[in-house]
Amino acid sequence: MRSYRYFCSTVTLCYLLVLVFLSLNPWVKPAANDIITGLSWDKLEHAFAYTLFAYLLFLTSMTYNVAFSTGSFLSILFVVAGLGGLLEIAQSTLTQTRSGSWDDAMANALGALLGCTLYRITLPFFRRWQLLNSSVL
Repeated sequence: MRSYRYFCSTVTLCYLLVLVFLSLNPWVKPAANDIITGLSWDKLEHAFAYTLFAYLLFLTSMTYNVAFSTGSFLSILFVVAGLGGLLEIAQSTLTQTRSGSWDDAMANALGALLGCTLYRITLPFFRRWQLLNSSVL
């Protein structure tokens, strides 16, 4: 379990660094292709990125034996959504070529909610996997 903890922590930290880099990098400019009015690939990318980040945080917390509860759900939701909001503010204040957007912040928050919900849905599978692996050892 210790090596799995190290692996999950490393992957989550690396993903966080990539997320921050891509959010604040002045050379990366998102495309503005509308799929449907008000919805673009950029918003879907934001939602997907934060869905994955919330899910990774839950996987990492599981390796530290943090039990799933309403408190852990809300904590990770607010941490991930808050990070998304802070990065949008940082885009508008720290970079000259990027601009923060409330729409992006909402897509980040929606992605955080989706990631937390996805983890809750898949939690029984992880518990079964843990039981199988602990009985083998």
